[in-house]
Amino acid sequence: METTKSLRQHRSDKSPTPFRSGPWTQSLAKTDLISADDTLYLCVTPAHSRIDMEILSWLLGADEIHLATEQEIIDLFPDTPTEPDALLDIIFGLPSVIDKQISKSCQLILKDLPNRKPVRIDLADFEKMTNPQVLDFCV
Repeated sequence: METTKSLRQHRSDKSPTPFRSGPWTQSLAKTDLISADDTLYLCVTPAHSRIDMEILSWLLGADEIHLATEQEIIDLFPDTPTEPDALLDIIFGLPSVIDKQISKSCQLILKDLPNRKPVRIDLADFEKMTNPQVLDFCV
């Protein structure tokens, strides 16, 4: 996509940082909660990549985009359910986008859960539960 390449040349450095790259990161995906025009999205990216916020904004048609703030996350989980299944129901109710670079056999780490340790899930199971948009937004 020519527009995507053009946007990548002018990308912003205000995006989530990747995990340190290594052989183990090739089989892992990470999540970030992104606010785009006041809508929270669950973004799934390869662990070794980072989100190009300008490209994601353009792909989502959003005027304003940023990592979800702590307050936005607290607002999403107002009563912080104590059972992990209730948290996952909330997470899986969000619109989600997944970067096209992700391997279908990787494990996903849900890391933005308040007062919870990260949760691992197979990417195939995540896709069945969320029906994410597959987009090209990582560098």
